[in-house]
Amino acid sequence: MKLNETEIKKHLLEILVAFDLICKDNDLMYFLVGGTLLGAIRHEGFIPWDDDIDVAMPRKDYNKFIEIFKNQKKSNFVLESRSTKENHIYPFIKLSDKRIIAMEKGLKCYRKDIIGEINYLYIDIFPLDGVPSNTFVRWLFFKRLKYYELAIYFSLRNRRHCYNDKNLLKRIFKNCAGDLLASFYNLISYKAILDKLERLVQKYSYSSSDFVANNVGRYGSKEVIYRAVFSDFVEGTFEGKKFPIPIGFDSYLRRIYGDYMKLPAENDRRYHFDDGLYYNDNLI
Repeated sequence: MKLNETEIKKHLLEILVAFDLICKDNDLMYFLVGGTLLGAIRHEGFIPWDDDIDVAMPRKDYNKFIEIFKNQKKSNFVLESRSTKENHIYPFIKLSDKRIIAMEKGLKCYRKDIIGEINYLYIDIFPLDGVPSNTFVRWLFFKRLKYYELAIYFSLRNRRHCYNDKNLLKRIFKNCAGDLLASFYNLISYKAILDKLERLVQKYSYSSSDFVANNVGRYGSKEVIYRAVFSDFVEGTFEGKKFPIPIGFDSYLRRIYGDYMKLPAENDRRYHFDDGLYYNDNLI
């Protein structure tokens, strides 16, 4: 049975509450980030057209969380990480609810022999790491990081037309170029590239860097911010519950979104689980 929007957000909130409880019980620091933080500030909950949750943790707490979760009692929640899932393709972890099967258009272009057929409803948990203070070194850092991300994408991509630009010539060019790159990078192990990416993002210590970032977040170098922004937390309201948000949330949101209280144009409002979510009949 397909979930409606209210049910999706209800289950996402359940995952966040479970994550929050583990962190509080073990004195782990984390923050709402990205669109989830924006929703907490602007809407005191989900952005109306948003259907995902993002949190971030300093690397030390992030690593501790992975180890702590291994000793949690069995439940409907599963941790998806490189240490718990053979073909985990992301440089961050996910806390998933195996009762809910997720359908994402973006995954249709990925090789099924690697990612499998079934994915679950999840929240994203990102690590916070240091970044170079020197602006030129930082520019090189993010260029290298972007290359690794693209190499991983093409090593995982199937050779089918994945671009749907309205302009016919642009669509033909992008699909032909994409198929050619996929043919080459399919010969390279994505795990080897992911190893290099993870070594790079952890090169600069969170605790000793003036600037930090979610280096594997969607906003790239726009994620870079003074470490003081994440030096402590205040409580923010999200769907009637209290969760930690960065003490420098205003600086963070302005850095990424500019005038973050202004609503975006309607054609820029996108859902994450665009093909829907369904109850897992084997567990319900």
